Amino acid sequence: MSTLTQQRRRAAGVTLLEVMVVVAIVGILSAIAAGGMRSLVTTTRVAQSGRVLATAFGQTRLRSMATRCTHFVQVNGPTYGGPGADAIGPAGFLGVRNQAAIYRKGDCTSTQAGFAPGDILVDSFVINDAPVGSLDFVVPAPLIASTTLDNSAFGIAYDGQGSRTVWVDEAGGGAASFVNVTATVPDMLTLTIRSHSAQVDEAIGTLSIPRVGGARFP
Repeated sequence: MSTLTQQRRRAAGVTLLEVMVVVAIVGILSAIAAGGMRSLVTTTRVAQSGRVLATAFGQTRLRSMATRCTHFVQVNGPTYGGPGADAIGPAGFLGVRNQAAIYRKGDCTSTQAGFAPGDILVDSFVINDAPVGSLDFVVPAPLIASTTLDNSAFGIAYDGQGSRTVWVDEAGGGAASFVNVTATVPDMLTLTIRSHSAQVDEAIGTLSIPRVGGARFP
């Protein structure tokens, strides 16, 4: 066998070092791609939740004005009421964590944004149903004392004129423990929706709920 043929065969082979370099490069590129995908997922989750909630508040306000009957939206925190439906409060009260629910008041003249017997559940949806990170609300004082919703819930009611009333349940105690905090809430209530992992923010959006007018995101 000629020396030239042997050299060609050696040139056609791949050394272990070369394989390791290629594997390392593939690993780095995969990690970058995974990080980009995670960022996209968390950003999408925040945007979807913000848009859904803005729509829910907007529809609730329009329902109230169209029917001349107060409707309200209740938003439950990630640990509110435990994992079971109707975990707290009377029948008809949605005490499920990470849920938002739209109610029609049984007494149409009431401006209470907390559940009362006779209120009718119109619609509900999950705020956070994805396995990536955790989704919560950074709520400005004095709506709640803590910085995030956690075991709290808040409700926003719209009367027949479309005016906003704000109630809050900080104790996680259910329907009977909602308190009216309208007087201490600014005309423009701003909630920060964030997706985070290990308390590191990965995506943030802002939901604005004015005293008069429809909610907006972003």
